[in-house]
Amino acid sequence: MKIRNLIKFIFLLLFFSSSGFCKALLLGDSLTYIYGEAYKSIISKDADVVYKVGSGLLNRSKYDWFSAVESVNFDKYDLVIVSIGTNDFNREITSVNYSRSIFELIGRIRNKNKNARIIWISPPFLKNKEHDILLSNTRYIVRSTLNQLGVIYFDITKDAVLGERYSDILDGKKIRTSDGIHITKYGANLVVEHLKLFI
Repeated sequence: MKIRNLIKFIFLLLFFSSSGFCKALLLGDSLTYIYGEAYKSIISKDADVVYKVGSGLLNRSKYDWFSAVESVNFDKYDLVIVSIGTNDFNREITSVNYSRSIFELIGRIRNKNKNARIIWISPPFLKNKEHDILLSNTRYIVRSTLNQLGVIYFDITKDAVLGERYSDILDGKKIRTSDGIHITKYGANLVVEHLKLFI
C-alpha cells in the first residue's frame, strides 16, 4: 500500500511539473506585464514578473538588463520566460553586437541557475511599418542566436498566434492596443495558451 501511494505521489509530482506548475519568472520590457498577468491567470499564480517599460538590449543607459539579472535569485525558478526586443530596432540583420548581447544575457542567467529552462517570446508585429521592418531584423537575430544557445524561441509571428501580419483584431476580438505596440488582455491570453505547448 505504501509503495502504491509513493508511486501516486511521484506521478502527481511529475505531472504537475510537466504541466507548467513550476515556479516561473517572466522578465523583460512592458509586454512582460500583460504576459505575466495572463500567465498567472492561465498557468500558475505562483509566478514572478520583472519588467521595465521601454527597455531592451541596445540601450544600456536606459536600463541595464545585464546588471539587473545579477540581482535576481534564479535558484528559485524552474522556468525563465524572456520578452525583450520590442524596443530594439536593428538596422542590420547580421548585428554581431546584438547577438553578443543575447549570449551575455542568457549566459548570466545560466551562470545563476544552469537547470532553469528558458523560453524567449519574440517581439510581435508592430503597426508602424518602418519600425516593424527593423524589428524583423531583431526577430531574425534573436531566433538564430537562441538556436545556437539551445534556448526555446517562441515566435508569436511565425506561429500565427496573433495573426500572420499586424492586426488590431483577431476572430472579432481586439488583440492589440491603440498604440500599435502593446497587446490586450485577450491577446496576451492567446500568447500564453500557445506558450503552454512549450512548457
